[in-house]
Amino acid sequence: MSSTGRSFMTTSLAGGVMGQAVKKSGRRSRKDTPDFIRTLEGPKLAESFEHPQGAKPIRAQDRKAMIDFRMSRIENGEIRG
Repeated sequence: MSSTGRSFMTTSLAGGVMGQAVKKSGRRSRKDTPDFIRTLEGPKLAESFEHPQGAKPIRAQDRKAMIDFRMSRIENGEIRG
């Protein structure tokens, strides 16, 4: 995947999560920022069209989405786990 594709996917995921957090926290102005930030601490995103890789928890300590996956490599035309 090109860097442009990765950037689009990251932006798309972040935009969707941010939009959900704005709605859930009721954020309307800067004074609502602490509630908005708390909304981003620890939710779990369900598998869906927007999240086809599966459910993703968002870590409270750094607000990063985590996915569980297995990485493989190909050696001499065979997949190695």
